[in-house]
Amino acid sequence: MSSLAQEESQFISENTTWGQRKRFADGVMSLAYSTFLGYKKGANPGDMEIVEEEAVIIRRIYDEYLAGKSPRQIAKDLTADGIPTPAKKTRWHTSTVISILQNEKYRGDAKLQKCFTTSFLDHKMQKNTGQLPIFYVSENHHAIIKPEVFEMVQEEFRRREAAGGRAQCVSIFSGRIVCADCGGFYGRKKWHSGTPHESWREHCKTPTLKEQRLEDCFVAAFNSVLAWKEEIAANYAECLDAITDDSALKA
Repeated sequence: MSSLAQEESQFISENTTWGQRKRFADGVMSLAYSTFLGYKKGANPGDMEIVEEEAVIIRRIYDEYLAGKSPRQIAKDLTADGIPTPAKKTRWHTSTVISILQNEKYRGDAKLQKCFTTSFLDHKMQKNTGQLPIFYVSENHHAIIKPEVFEMVQEEFRRREAAGGRAQCVSIFSGRIVCADCGGFYGRKKWHSGTPHESWREHCKTPTLKEQRLEDCFVAAFNSVLAWKEEIAANYAECLDAITDDSALKA
């Protein structure tokens, strides 16, 4: 009897799995709306409607990340402001913020079959890293985040990863000053606690940089660009014309 029950359970699981994968292949998405921030189930099957009061939180997270905040700091601020998490909890975790920042559904797309069940006996889920087909549906629903903003966030993730995770929001110079000797990024240090005197240094033997000196160099570089702004604008216009000119293709 136990063997028969197990075979029946396996038969039901395989049929359920087949049906789910068939829906994925057809571009039909299912979503746990009760723990997903920003959307609710629409009137028609498969429709997703934006919950505007929750969408405001999503846009805030994206804006603050692009402004330089780390996911950890964003989570800390959301918790301090008393904003509930997607699971309606009071404390935000860094992993939750990262998940929101990297979820393609907020740009209006849907990636299907990200995970799969490894066994019908224990129902354990495993991340799909190529074991099964992954289906990507573009413009599946209304976007909360503009696609170009979403791509900017993903690029910022890559930039911070390349910076060794040190590109935090302490300054506009964070993750942008590279040591010519070792290739590492300079970090901001306070040498005298309680004073405004701050310096930038790398862990190798390169000289320490004063923050005021960095600011002066930035202003000088910016002013030099302004002096050539008309020529730069003209060159930029020529590049755009070259990109959009399809006369060569027509010929």
